[in-house]
Amino acid sequence: MDAQPSNQCPHLDANDSRCASRFSLAALDDAFSICHGGFHGCPIYHRINLEASLRARIGPEAAARILPPGRMPALMEPHAQGRATKPA
Repeated sequence: MDAQPSNQCPHLDANDSRCASRFSLAALDDAFSICHGGFHGCPIYHRINLEASLRARIGPEAAARILPPGRMPALMEPHAQGRATKPA
């Protein structure tokens, strides 16, 4: 198995539907800037890691109750598509 480049998101090849919005012509800049270099600032990357950590620690059923699928924690919602909101 080939190693991924260190600047590439480790979840890139997982085919997670939450990442799909970045893989369109309209969001191509996001795909390169976030998925290939800035993934540590991506809320989806952190959510996937959090879910995996919880599943490993407390089991999949309990983890799903704490972090329901399809719902981003409130602090992550403004950044869900990789774009921060600007204060008015």
